[in-house]
Amino acid sequence: MTLLRRTGAFSFRSPLTLTEMFETLNSSGPWQWRKRDNDSWGDYISCGVLPKPGYGIVKIIEEDATYVLNVRVTVEPGEATDVATQFSGVQAIVLNTIFPKIEADQIEPADPLER
Repeated sequence: MTLLRRTGAFSFRSPLTLTEMFETLNSSGPWQWRKRDNDSWGDYISCGVLPKPGYGIVKIIEEDATYVLNVRVTVEPGEATDVATQFSGVQAIVLNTIFPKIEADQIEPADPLER
C-alpha cells in the first residue's frame, strides 16, 4: 500500500532560542514537543501532530541566523480525511497558533529540510 504524503516548510526569525521555543510551546500546547538531534541539523525540536492512523510531524530546526519549520503529513489511502485536508489543518495551527507563541516574524515559504 502506498502512503500519501505532503510536506511543506517555512523559514522564520524569532528572538527566542530553540530552548525557549521548546519551553514556551510545551507550556502552552496544543502539542507535546521533544528535543532531538540529528547528524546533519544538530539540535532541533519536533512533535507528533495527528492521531493514528495518520502521521504528522512538525520540526523546528535552527539554520544559520534563521529557523526552518518543517511540516510532514502522511495518511493511508482511503482514510476518512485526505492528506490535503489534514495538511491544511496542521498548517493552520502552525500559522495561527505556533508562530505567534514563538514570536516568529519574516515568515517565508521554504524548502523542507529532510535528510
